Amino acid sequence: MFTRISHFALLGALVLPVVAQVPQEIVLQENARRGRRADSQGFAYTPRYVASDELLGSAVRTEGGRTDRVTDALLSVEDGSIQWILLESGATMSPANLRWYADESALEQQEGRVMEASFRREPEPEAEPPRSFLLSRLVQLPLYGVERDNGATEVERLGRVDGAQIDLEAGAVTHLLTSVGGVLGFGKKRKLIPFHAGQVLRDNNGEFGVVTSITKERLKESPLYGEGPDNLQNPAYRDAIYSYYGVERPLYDRRRGEADVAVVTVSHLLGNEIITPSEQHTVGDIIVDVRTGAVGAIVRADGKLVAPKSLSWSWLNDTFHTEAGVDTTELDATGEHMMVSHIDDAPILIEGRQVATVEDLYYDTVNATIRYVTVDNDGLRVLPWSVFSVRTAEDGQRAVLDANLTRESLETHPVLDARAGSSLYDPEFRRRIDAIAKRPATPAEKVEAGAASD
Repeated sequence: MFTRISHFALLGALVLPVVAQVPQEIVLQENARRGRRADSQGFAYTPRYVASDELLGSAVRTEGGRTDRVTDALLSVEDGSIQWILLESGATMSPANLRWYADESALEQQEGRVMEASFRREPEPEAEPPRSFLLSRLVQLPLYGVERDNGATEVERLGRVDGAQIDLEAGAVTHLLTSVGGVLGFGKKRKLIPFHAGQVLRDNNGEFGVVTSITKERLKESPLYGEGPDNLQNPAYRDAIYSYYGVERPLYDRRRGEADVAVVTVSHLLGNEIITPSEQHTVGDIIVDVRTGAVGAIVRADGKLVAPKSLSWSWLNDTFHTEAGVDTTELDATGEHMMVSHIDDAPILIEGRQVATVEDLYYDTVNATIRYVTVDNDGLRVLPWSVFSVRTAEDGQRAVLDANLTRESLETHPVLDARAGSSLYDPEFRRRIDAIAKRPATPAEKVEAGAASD
């Protein structure tokens, strides 16, 4: 589960932009606008969502009473931010200057002017082109995840991106829509995935796709989009979606700095980059002290160890980064250390019997610890790391996790199901998880434990 997809190449310097170059003066203005938004934690933020199929083709009322029409939108593949709305007249407009009227399915220019910019112009010399993609292309890309088989992880096609949700207040594509199930187009169920839970990549044949680290089963078990309180206007539902897919709150969410925990899945971390002012490396593995869950080191692909406290996790770039050079480190000799790759798909035992396997681990980016373990047991159940005793299997490589639980308590443990209230950002939900390691056994659990020992 933790192995990153190998035959997809990151969209980067070797990949030509999907659209023609954007003039440098526009790039500079847009970067300034995005910087103000990204740095404004705590500003009055009320999301204004519009579906991609509503946005594309919608009318735009511009200054002077003219009416134009949206033909496309140019967005950053790094963070989903919409750089420019492209209009039928050939003009462009910043989403910051637009207001959406849902009852009319129309946009209206609020202030400023339409940027009469040609996307055929070349940038100024030495200008770095943005990593951009057209919205109309994004909502037609294939969607990939992972498939596990005896510890090996392979690319698996999950379906196709068939829509997106855009928050015009944040000026970004925030979620992707896909469908699962159904026959011949009938009976399909719509599912929602955070934009930053995937990456726009291309394979060795040059074909683009959205690649995630989720399995088909995990996508299938997520609830239908738009049921009752499960809609994007509900912040509790948005948090539940982030937790379910193991990603942080996005930068434009004003509640990002309020939580005392910010967690991402280990499968999301591995294969990502460590960025310094002068160099970059790839995360190859993570070493954890199995007694405490504390991460002792981040393992670079070249085998060198980096102290996690010297790094910060950046959702914007989906990387670890530091303003200084990365110093290698040595492990604390008093710890009992293990690679998290050895915990991938490890069996979980209760009273000597296997009851589940490890689905994923949640890394606390604030405290540099493995805080939670998710297991697939009639739903994606979340357990605190502290309930496990981790040992090495007889083969000397793989891990075995002995859970200090009864089977009954496991089956009643909290489930991450992407519904409102099912969120690791919710203190009450976390208290329910952590309480399992602290409470005394119930009478029924004591009876079951006694029967098992006879």
